[in-house]
This record gives sequence, C-alpha cells and structure tokens, in this order.
Amino acid sequence: MRDTWTVLDQAVRGGLDFWRLTGATRGWVVTQKDKRTLWVIYAAGQGGSLNDKRDLMALIEAKARDLKCNELRFEGRDWRKVFPDFSAHQTPDKRWHFRKAL
Repeated sequence: MRDTWTVLDQAVRGGLDFWRLTGATRGWVVTQKDKRTLWVIYAAGQGGSLNDKRDLMALIEAKARDLKCNELRFEGRDWRKVFPDFSAHQTPDKRWHFRKAL
C-alpha cells in the first residue's frame, strides 16, 4: 500500500513520471515503472463516462507497451465493472488491486 508520504518521497526523488494528455482525451497521469511493471499511481481525465475512463486506460496501456512493460497495475476502489479485462482482488484492508498482463 502506498501512503501519501511514500508517494511524495518518490515524487521528490524523481521516482515517478508525470505526464499530461492532450487532444481528444485530456488528463493527467502519474506512473512508476518498477522493473517490467508500470504502476498507475494517479490518473484523471476530462470526461466522466465509462468510455472516457476506458480511453484513458487504453492510452496508459499503450505507454506501458512502449516502455516494454509486461504488466500494468493499479490499486484503489472497485473498478471491476469499468475494467473487466484486469484481474482484481480485494485485500483484508478492503483495497482493490488490479493487474493486467500485456
């Protein structure tokens, strides 16, 4: 689990990548590459529809493939209905973890 201080420390030390999306899908994404895994730390886009969220994740997936990652991961609330192509499990602390092999 990534607490606020861990994320802030990684950001200050340069361990996170911040990128801005422009064009049809606008938003901000924060990722961390850990060996061959791309972790999505934060993602926010312009639209609120399911298609907007899926389009944003498709862009993140393309970035992961460009970086030669073999999996994409994120954690947070229950996104199973939005991203059914990710495997999901809930930990005892009620956080959801998502993983997709690329």
